[in-house]
Amino acid sequence: MIFVGCIISFLVCFCRFRAKVSNYHHYKNSINILLLIRDHGFDGVVIAFENWPDIKAISEYLRTLRTALTSFPFIIVGGVQSTQDAKQLIAAGASLVQIYTSLVQQGPLQTRKLISNFD
Repeated sequence: MIFVGCIISFLVCFCRFRAKVSNYHHYKNSINILLLIRDHGFDGVVIAFENWPDIKAISEYLRTLRTALTSFPFIIVGGVQSTQDAKQLIAAGASLVQIYTSLVQQGPLQTRKLISNFD
């Protein structure tokens, strides 16, 4: 919990991440919404992939978003269960990946293992 708290504190103190976008299965206007957020001076965005079928679908869609917004930071939230999931999302363009689902469903020891296995 200290690790999660440190990241949250860092984001609150040093960044202006104030926008959260919930994506529901390839919402057509997501790119336009993200462009609008960027153009209004935000430093980045938290993107919540709620109720998506799997990490592969999220990664594919994230690549589409990353192509449109090459240097805009994305914090990805939703469904990360393993180190491989986190690596796949970062490879697809995530700047940071939240691992809350793993913490809640698998507990702190498994979450610590997930983090320590990250290269």
